[in-house]
Amino acid sequence: MKRFDLGRNILDDNAIVAAIEKYVDEYLYDYAVMIDGTWGCGKTYFVLKTLKTKLKEHEEKKEKSIKGYKKRNVIYISLYGVKSTEDISKKICIESYLGKTDKFGKVLKKGADVVSSLVPIAFEVAKPFTGNAELKPDDIGGVIESFLPINNSILIFDDLERCDCSINEILGYINSFVEHEKMKVIIVANQEEIGKSVTEKGRELQYLVAAGSRDIEFEPKKEEDVILQFYRSKNENSNEERQKEPIHVEQLTERVDKLFGKNPAYEKIREKLIGITLYYYPDLGKIMQTLIHDSSMNLDLKTLLRNHIDFFVKYMNELNHPNLRTFQFFLSKIENLYAVISGIKNQAQTAFFNYILEYCFKICVNYKSGNLLYLWESKQEYGNVKFSKLDIFGSSLAFRFVDDFVVDSILDSKRVERMLEIYEAEFFLSKSEYDMPFRKLEYSWHILEDGEVEKYLEETLDGLSKNEYKIGEYARIVPLMLQLEKVGFSSAYLERAVNYMKTNIKLLERCVAIDDLYHPGEDRSINQRTKELLNELNQFIQESCKENAKYTIGEIITSGNGWANRLLDYVEKNKQDIHRSSGFLVQLDIKCLIVKVQESAAKDIYDFRSCLFRVYDNQFMHGVLDEEGEEVEKLLMGITGSKRDDYDRIKCMQLDWLTEALKKIRSEYMKPQE
Repeated sequence: MKRFDLGRNILDDNAIVAAIEKYVDEYLYDYAVMIDGTWGCGKTYFVLKTLKTKLKEHEEKKEKSIKGYKKRNVIYISLYGVKSTEDISKKICIESYLGKTDKFGKVLKKGADVVSSLVPIAFEVAKPFTGNAELKPDDIGGVIESFLPINNSILIFDDLERCDCSINEILGYINSFVEHEKMKVIIVANQEEIGKSVTEKGRELQYLVAAGSRDIEFEPKKEEDVILQFYRSKNENSNEERQKEPIHVEQLTERVDKLFGKNPAYEKIREKLIGITLYYYPDLGKIMQTLIHDSSMNLDLKTLLRNHIDFFVKYMNELNHPNLRTFQFFLSKIENLYAVISGIKNQAQTAFFNYILEYCFKICVNYKSGNLLYLWESKQEYGNVKFSKLDIFGSSLAFRFVDDFVVDSILDSKRVERMLEIYEAEFFLSKSEYDMPFRKLEYSWHILEDGEVEKYLEETLDGLSKNEYKIGEYARIVPLMLQLEKVGFSSAYLERAVNYMKTNIKLLERCVAIDDLYHPGEDRSINQRTKELLNELNQFIQESCKENAKYTIGEIITSGNGWANRLLDYVEKNKQDIHRSSGFLVQLDIKCLIVKVQESAAKDIYDFRSCLFRVYDNQFMHGVLDEEGEEVEKLLMGITGSKRDDYDRIKCMQLDWLTEALKKIRSEYMKPQE
């Protein structure tokens, strides 16, 4: 079966095997076959897992069916890191003698080191018999044949572009097997890298030539360019100005490739040696199935991965990145993410992981292909972000903890838990909530007609006027309104939205705030304006709710015995809001709290210490609790300054424990005071 990719006919695995079987049976003329494919596409996996086995079976079948036919041995040699043709001869000698390798080409039988050490001696012994004191690459086949009958073999040379000696010398060496020994040779390589290979010593000079060659036309001239050049020539300063124009590094690299990318000697030898080039493109789905099956991952995770294989294949094909090493890299990352997410109890856990699974794959592919955009700033943790240079379809819901884990292997389970809670609150919604006008705008405004956008804007404002949106969603509504304003829609929409938001804020029963974890997009001007408006709204929240929140907690603190246990219940119910933005001690009258603690029994002091541990648990990387150092210090000073003359021993012990807890919070959690 053939596929068409990048202007080439791509054969599937069976078609390549059939073509090579036909080649090894042909004796009309002598040539080698090249299997060409990009790095990481699975060429070696295919050769070792499929092609080598099929060729052995093919030879065994011929031996049984053709009288007098002696089957040929299939010898696989990796040229990775090879420094000379003599090294290759040693590898062939070892492989031919021992005859068995594992799936990575490593010798299985004992004695490989002994054979390897004897090969140089064998060459020295063979010199008198060959009549040559100095052996040349063309003599290698005969020397090896003096010791081992390898001419009745099919040779497979892999990783041609990764050898550490001259490609031309290697091809000349391989040609001796084809032309002189009449052997069948298969070469596996990434041909694009061979053609562009340059030595490190010459690279600097090539960059200098490409950067200074202003008179070289690197692209064919278009008619409009000729006209433009004519008018430029009328300006005597134009050439001088053009000389001063800087060259971007990507443009410089392209120029080097055009000037020095092809190796004429290589092209000449390749044309003589290679009779057929087969372009390999992996059966991604099939290999992915095998890699998942052979892994030691959790069985439930394997099932989830299998259910997404069509997506994996489609995405890799769309980005033209059929790299199986990238897929293996992804498997290692998603296994760790699965372990963390599956350990968090939440009704949105399954939906969240299924989304993270596909998002993580996208990040891995873009990271490994060099197209990942990392645009996170400050405290941002999630948002509609364009994460790929190749993404032309707009932004996607992105999570910073995934990017950080893929790029830097940083994985904080508390960050993941927080994002799962936000996902549950803001995205894990019923269908009717997804039908809300704002959500329709958020996900599809860029493909709607102006009339539809204005209709949804009015409906969104109507929803705001009725207080139908969560406070947390304001962080997404504001940048969307700004984006539409920048496109050309009236600024009155945003003004009305902010006014409705302030009206709703006055109705809050407790002090919550709009956090700055949401990434509004790539436009810096919109980001800055969003930050300013959210700060304005948060200030309004603080002014409107601070007294009410103090009153609520104040009632608890001024109550009788058991007040700390009631405060602990309050913290448990409102922990997310406290962590996200409203703060804790800032809502309290510290002087009154100190007096209350001094007057309380040991049980209440114990419960209050538990309350502090619940709040200051370092669950989130970013939050207003970082700013409460001053309140913690005041409370600590008040507790340590207490006179304990009339306290019993247990109460003194509890006060000591509370003091140590506050010191720990101050040293491990709070920002140092300037």
